[in-house]
Amino acid sequence: MLAKFATDRGDYEAAEKLVEDAIERAPWFDELHYHKAMLLTQTKRYSEAVEELQQLRIAQPDLAKPLVFMAYIKDVHQGLTAEAEKLLVQAMDKGWDRKYSKTGAMNLAAIYIKTNRVSFAEGVYSILLDRYPNDPEIEELKSSLTANKQDL
Repeated sequence: MLAKFATDRGDYEAAEKLVEDAIERAPWFDELHYHKAMLLTQTKRYSEAVEELQQLRIAQPDLAKPLVFMAYIKDVHQGLTAEAEKLLVQAMDKGWDRKYSKTGAMNLAAIYIKTNRVSFAEGVYSILLDRYPNDPEIEELKSSLTANKQDL
Protein backbone atom coordinates (compact mmCIF):
# COMPACT_ATOMS: atom_id res chain seq x y z
CA MET A 1 0.00 0.00 0.00
CA LEU A 2 1.42 3.37 -1.02
CA ALA A 3 0.07 5.04 2.13
CA LYS A 4 2.21 2.73 4.26
CA PHE A 5 5.33 3.73 2.32
CA ALA A 6 4.45 7.40 2.74
CA THR A 7 3.86 6.87 6.48
CA ASP A 8 7.18 5.03 6.84
CA ARG A 9 8.89 8.03 5.18
CA GLY A 10 7.12 10.38 7.60
CA ASP A 11 5.07 11.98 4.83
CA TYR A 12 1.79 11.89 6.74
CA GLU A 13 0.07 14.41 4.50
CA ALA A 14 0.62 12.22 1.44
CA ALA A 15 -0.34 9.10 3.39
CA GLU A 16 -3.59 10.67 4.53
CA LYS A 17 -4.50 11.75 1.01
CA LEU A 18 -3.79 8.24 -0.31
CA VAL A 19 -5.89 6.62 2.42
CA GLU A 20 -8.78 9.02 1.89
CA ASP A 21 -8.66 8.38 -1.87
CA ALA A 22 -8.71 4.63 -1.23
CA ILE A 23 -11.66 5.00 1.18
CA GLU A 24 -13.52 6.97 -1.47
CA ARG A 25 -13.06 4.06 -3.90
CA ALA A 26 -13.75 1.28 -1.38
CA PRO A 27 -15.62 2.63 1.67
CA TRP A 28 -16.66 -0.92 2.57
CA PHE A 29 -13.02 -2.02 3.12
CA ASP A 30 -12.68 -1.70 6.90
CA GLU A 31 -8.89 -2.04 6.99
CA LEU A 32 -8.60 1.31 5.21
CA HIS A 33 -10.53 2.95 8.04
CA TYR A 34 -8.26 1.30 10.62
CA HIS A 35 -5.24 2.56 8.70
CA LYS A 36 -6.71 6.06 8.71
CA ALA A 37 -7.29 5.86 12.48
CA MET A 38 -3.68 4.74 12.98
CA LEU A 39 -2.45 7.59 10.81
CA LEU A 40 -4.55 10.11 12.74
CA THR A 41 -3.14 8.71 15.98
CA GLN A 42 0.43 9.04 14.68
CA THR A 43 -0.23 12.68 13.85
CA LYS A 44 -1.72 13.28 17.32
CA ARG A 45 -5.22 13.91 16.00
CA TYR A 46 -6.74 11.69 18.63
CA SER A 47 -10.32 12.99 18.53
CA GLU A 48 -10.47 12.41 14.78
CA ALA A 49 -9.04 8.92 15.22
CA VAL A 50 -11.70 8.12 17.82
CA GLU A 51 -14.40 9.42 15.44
CA GLU A 52 -13.11 7.12 12.69
CA LEU A 53 -13.13 4.18 15.09
CA GLN A 54 -16.60 5.09 16.31
CA GLN A 55 -17.83 4.71 12.72
CA LEU A 56 -16.16 1.29 12.56
CA ARG A 57 -17.75 0.36 15.88
CA ILE A 58 -21.16 1.02 14.33
CA ALA A 59 -20.22 -0.92 11.17
CA GLN A 60 -18.73 -3.82 13.18
CA PRO A 61 -20.90 -4.08 16.30
CA ASP A 62 -19.82 -7.64 17.09
CA LEU A 63 -16.06 -7.03 17.07
CA ALA A 64 -13.74 -6.01 19.88
CA LYS A 65 -11.14 -4.38 17.62
CA PRO A 66 -12.59 -0.86 17.29
CA LEU A 67 -13.34 -0.73 21.03
CA VAL A 68 -9.83 -1.88 21.97
CA PHE A 69 -8.21 0.65 19.64
CA MET A 70 -10.44 3.49 20.92
CA ALA A 71 -9.66 2.52 24.52
CA TYR A 72 -5.93 2.63 23.79
CA ILE A 73 -6.20 6.16 22.40
CA LYS A 74 -8.37 7.36 25.26
CA ASP A 75 -6.14 5.88 27.97
CA VAL A 76 -2.64 6.37 26.60
CA HIS A 77 -3.01 9.55 24.54
CA GLN A 78 -5.94 11.40 26.07
CA GLY A 79 -5.63 10.37 29.72
CA LEU A 80 -9.27 9.28 29.81
CA THR A 81 -8.75 6.06 31.74
CA ALA A 82 -12.35 5.76 32.98
CA GLU A 83 -13.68 6.02 29.40
CA ALA A 84 -11.10 3.50 28.22
CA GLU A 85 -12.16 1.11 30.96
CA LYS A 86 -15.82 1.30 29.85
CA LEU A 87 -14.83 0.54 26.26
CA LEU A 88 -12.68 -2.43 27.29
CA VAL A 89 -15.47 -3.84 29.48
CA GLN A 90 -17.72 -3.66 26.40
CA ALA A 91 -15.02 -5.32 24.30
CA MET A 92 -14.94 -8.25 26.74
CA ASP A 93 -18.54 -9.01 25.73
CA LYS A 94 -17.82 -9.05 21.99
CA GLY A 95 -16.81 -11.97 19.84
CA TRP A 96 -13.37 -13.16 20.90
CA ASP A 97 -10.42 -13.33 18.61
CA ARG A 98 -6.93 -14.05 19.85
CA LYS A 99 -5.35 -10.75 18.84
CA TYR A 100 -7.74 -7.95 19.80
CA SER A 101 -9.80 -9.57 22.54
CA LYS A 102 -6.73 -10.78 24.41
CA THR A 103 -5.08 -7.37 24.03
CA GLY A 104 -8.22 -5.61 25.21
CA ALA A 105 -8.55 -7.83 28.26
CA MET A 106 -4.89 -7.36 29.16
CA ASN A 107 -5.26 -3.60 28.79
CA LEU A 108 -8.32 -3.73 31.05
CA ALA A 109 -6.31 -5.62 33.68
CA ALA A 110 -3.58 -2.97 33.38
CA ILE A 111 -6.14 -0.22 34.02
CA TYR A 112 -7.41 -2.09 37.06
CA ILE A 113 -3.85 -2.35 38.38
CA LYS A 114 -3.17 1.32 37.63
CA THR A 115 -6.32 2.28 39.55
CA ASN A 116 -5.49 0.01 42.51
CA ARG A 117 -8.18 -2.60 41.82
CA VAL A 118 -5.91 -5.63 41.89
CA SER A 119 -8.69 -8.14 42.57
CA PHE A 120 -10.47 -6.98 39.41
CA ALA A 121 -7.24 -7.49 37.45
CA GLU A 122 -6.91 -10.99 38.91
CA GLY A 123 -10.44 -11.71 37.70
CA VAL A 124 -9.56 -10.60 34.19
CA TYR A 125 -6.43 -12.77 34.19
CA SER A 126 -8.54 -15.73 35.36
CA ILE A 127 -10.94 -15.19 32.45
CA LEU A 128 -7.99 -15.00 30.08
CA LEU A 129 -6.47 -18.21 31.45
CA ASP A 130 -9.83 -19.96 30.99
CA ARG A 131 -9.81 -18.87 27.35
CA TYR A 132 -6.09 -19.37 26.76
CA PRO A 133 -4.93 -22.15 29.12
CA ASN A 134 -1.19 -22.42 29.61
CA ASP A 135 -0.50 -19.06 27.96
CA PRO A 136 2.91 -18.20 29.47
CA GLU A 137 2.45 -14.43 29.17
CA ILE A 138 -0.86 -14.45 31.04
CA GLU A 139 0.40 -16.92 33.63
CA GLU A 140 3.44 -14.74 34.29
CA LEU A 141 1.38 -11.56 34.63
CA LYS A 142 -1.06 -13.19 37.03
CA SER A 143 1.79 -14.73 39.06
CA SER A 144 3.66 -11.44 39.34
CA LEU A 145 0.44 -9.70 40.35
CA THR A 146 -0.15 -12.28 43.08
CA ALA A 147 3.48 -12.01 44.26
CA ASN A 148 3.33 -8.22 44.36
CA LYS A 149 0.05 -8.37 46.25
CA GLN A 150 1.69 -10.57 48.90
CA ASP A 151 4.58 -8.09 49.22
CA LEU A 152 2.17 -5.31 50.17
